[in-house]
Amino acid sequence: MADGPRTLLPDKRASMLVVVDFQEKLVPLTRDHAEVEANVRRLLKLAEIFSVPALVSEQYVKGLGRTTEAVRETAARVPVLEKMEFSCWRNEPMREALRRHARPHAILCGIEAHVCVLQTALDMLASGLRVFVPEDAVTSRTAANRAAGLRLMERAGASIVTTETIVFAFLERCGTPEFKAMLAEIR
Repeated sequence: MADGPRTLLPDKRASMLVVVDFQEKLVPLTRDHAEVEANVRRLLKLAEIFSVPALVSEQYVKGLGRTTEAVRETAARVPVLEKMEFSCWRNEPMREALRRHARPHAILCGIEAHVCVLQTALDMLASGLRVFVPEDAVTSRTAANRAAGLRLMERAGASIVTTETIVFAFLERCGTPEFKAMLAEIR
């Protein structure tokens, strides 16, 4: 992959998806959670269509519960790993699972933008990965915390994009079987 403006978009052949802590007891406390959940599910469907490796993290399950039922249904074939660390990258089993894919692009979505998503992004960037954060697929309990998390990730070098930006970057053209499979998701 050559450097240039196109590197601002994730490449489906180089990407992996990480859904961070989209859990039962935390989701209802966050802003715009229904829209965010719909976008997380779109990203999971996109990953399945293009055989993009994906991973779901769960933070302190005893306190925050499991991944929401809707996300679990969409991610039925995706590994779910529990962590106590805020950063997914600092959790050894998660880091190793992601490294095995040997993909240089990480798409991060989930909760909370200013804590676990942010710390994961910073650690991945420090490890040399290119990080993409769809701003409509991350949230926090307050608007200020979400905005601060997105700002910090962008300042650190992450590309702040949208779910549809990723969908269309992966699709590249209309009329394909993949486009038809995603059509219901983008209408």
